[in-house]
Amino acid sequence: MTNILKEPTGNFDPAKPLTNDIEILEKPKERWFQCTHCDSESQSFKAFEFCKKKRHEIITIYVPADRENRDNSKPFTNEQWPQVALEIQNKFHIVTVRETKEMWINSDEDGVYIPNADTYIEEESHKLISNCNTKSVSEIKNAIKRNQTYILSSDFFDSTIINTENGVIDPDTFELLDYSYKYLTTTKLPFRVNMESNNFKLWNHITHNIIEKKDSKLFLEILWVLISWDNPHKKCIIFKGLSDTQKTTLMEIISWIIGRKNIAVLKPQKFLVSGDRFSMSKFIGKRANFSEEINNLTPDMIENLKAMIGGMVQETELKNSNDGRLFDPKRFLFIFSTNYLDSIYQRINDNSTLNRFQFMMFKHVIKKKKGDWEKEFFIDEDDKTSAIETVIRFVLAWKKSGQSVRWDEAWETKEFLREELPIEDKYFESGRIIEKRLGKLTLDEVKLDFETYCKTTIQNQALGYLMKEKGFESKQSNGKTVYPGYTLSKASGNEVLR
Repeated sequence: MTNILKEPTGNFDPAKPLTNDIEILEKPKERWFQCTHCDSESQSFKAFEFCKKKRHEIITIYVPADRENRDNSKPFTNEQWPQVALEIQNKFHIVTVRETKEMWINSDEDGVYIPNADTYIEEESHKLISNCNTKSVSEIKNAIKRNQTYILSSDFFDSTIINTENGVIDPDTFELLDYSYKYLTTTKLPFRVNMESNNFKLWNHITHNIIEKKDSKLFLEILWVLISWDNPHKKCIIFKGLSDTQKTTLMEIISWIIGRKNIAVLKPQKFLVSGDRFSMSKFIGKRANFSEEINNLTPDMIENLKAMIGGMVQETELKNSNDGRLFDPKRFLFIFSTNYLDSIYQRINDNSTLNRFQFMMFKHVIKKKKGDWEKEFFIDEDDKTSAIETVIRFVLAWKKSGQSVRWDEAWETKEFLREELPIEDKYFESGRIIEKRLGKLTLDEVKLDFETYCKTTIQNQALGYLMKEKGFESKQSNGKTVYPGYTLSKASGNEVLR
């Protein structure tokens, strides 16, 4: 209350009321209601039905009826929330995932749909409504959801829109189209399409110093699979090479092009374990997974990988969420990197498994690069950007020409694996030791044949361990180690490892 004491007028008479001499003036006030929980206000008590159901405290307040202090800049009242809902929906493009009721809003600045649309609705509601309350915001959200915004999660999260920094690529014509809210996509590739780009330094480094020339088309196809988010080949890729052959460098380059946030990095043990309902959840929204050292996969893990690559769409579950999502292997690429294959040859023993693997050899051993080698390789960020644009230009031109890559057949993969076997494994896979009734093969005979074939020396004890590991049972006869029921093949002693 604002009181104003006025100066007395006339003669003072103590017998008369002071009000004749002192005039108390009070500014007129209006009664308002306020929710202490939501901090919302309204002159209508009915506006707090939602708050009363939630058992919020509603208090009465009196504020000066001062037109200058009232919020006349906001065009709507809480009772006009239906008009506000239409106003917001006309301003923003919002979709609601039917299965989860999750709301997404199109960001013209980012060129994608982004989550948490409800927070944007809340902010806009408070900008438009005078003394906006929680009930009005809730009504506005629900009204927007119901007004033709529902879409299926498969139409939204499984979108094959090729969204780049400067537009959308049409996968049929390869035309670059302007981005629009009509393209329902939540992801964007971090490169620009520039078919005039002529910075060849990155492409030349890849094709001359990292991969073999014959694998250039395979590399282009790998990039297109990741760009188009479409892998119809039912293959995984294995980068095989010794240390310092830039396998990790090529993975890093692919990450620049596709975007690190579009690629998962999980060890095989994390997603090839049977019975884990969360095992594939990390792949949702990703285009590939990079893993190292495939040589330590167990037979069961290899079988699971085969089923995962060539199988049907599989259900997975996101952690800390009740939302079920689908993992489609035809929209994903597994890329492994390894120095050695070890005994994986024995674990991949059927054509259906062999057909799931495509090897890319890395033979160029170079001096180990620093972690930030690209700072020396590129002049500046513009140089790096134009170099990537040139690689993209080659990918699109190659796909537009209708060319395709030749994938290895099962027998070729098997022969490749055999060539990559350790020397001792090659010896035992060569069929030089054969079964023979009443045969009696001595360890000394095996040693001589082994050293001739492998062009190396080996101690008797080490060879004995190898023979036992390969399943040959020995006996002692006249002070010698013999293997009953075995002999050397006719090729023994004539063929050496080349």
